[in-house]
Amino acid sequence: MGLELFGHRQVSKNIWDESEEQYRRGAFKIYWELLDEVQLYQWEMISGNKKISGNLLRNMCLFSIDWLKRRMNFGHLRGLSLGCSESDFPPERIFMETGMFDEFEVMDIAKGLLKRQQKRMENLGIKGISYIYQDLNKVKFKKKYDFIWALGTIHHIKNLEGLFFEINKALSQKGIFVMREYIGPNRIQLRPWQLLMVNLVLWLLPKRLKIQYDGSLKRRQGQVDIKALIEHDPSEAIRSEDIVPLMRRYFTVLHYAKTGGTLLHPLLSNIASNFEGSREGKTALRILIYLEKILISKGIIPSDYCFAICARK
Repeated sequence: MGLELFGHRQVSKNIWDESEEQYRRGAFKIYWELLDEVQLYQWEMISGNKKISGNLLRNMCLFSIDWLKRRMNFGHLRGLSLGCSESDFPPERIFMETGMFDEFEVMDIAKGLLKRQQKRMENLGIKGISYIYQDLNKVKFKKKYDFIWALGTIHHIKNLEGLFFEINKALSQKGIFVMREYIGPNRIQLRPWQLLMVNLVLWLLPKRLKIQYDGSLKRRQGQVDIKALIEHDPSEAIRSEDIVPLMRRYFTVLHYAKTGGTLLHPLLSNIASNFEGSREGKTALRILIYLEKILISKGIIPSDYCFAICARK
């Protein structure tokens, strides 16, 4: 969920464009997950490891492959990514370079993005990856897959039952389905207590940590404008609340991690960059992470993001 919806209304000609503008304004980071300290926090929640080497995406990919190796013999596997990202080092490349896979498919509804990414991989000499146009609300998988990956895709799906049924059916006997998802309130409608807590913390922060990318001061966190959200992207968090209950219905859950975001996602919206580069900002962020972590671990607040590894039922 890179799209910034907590502050200024953003309009895009292509809602599936993976533009950096969804995450930053120039060099100024506006999104919580871009911060190194946040990635370390999430990695600890996922793996139990308090140290991280490289970026979070690569570590999540390799962590997932370690799980796959426990269940299957090495090599000659078929993988599938639900959702396409525009990058020189997308998940499918990381997976192919492990040597585990003979082929990897990427399915998405964004034709232009698929074409650009396929061309990018061809130019880099990466072989074995196919980019396929597919509406995941209507998908009927015709192949078996040993590994299925979804990063920030599932919360855009309305027909969760249909997709999960197809994934369960398409997984090989010892295959795994891995997802990293937003699972908070539908349409990102912040809960009343959530808004109250975020605004209380915001009020306590020094002014210099609340300066937004345009120079204005973030005085208050408001509710997400549901009309503007739907106008921008009708699929955004359409049934996010149902993801985990349905996941548990359709799959055997092998590993489940609560990765936070309940307070940090709205709180750091538009001001994330202020929490790196200075001792004050870094210290404040570590305190905020500790607060969220404790509240989630004690069951006082839920986690709005998760990482899960599942097997077929």
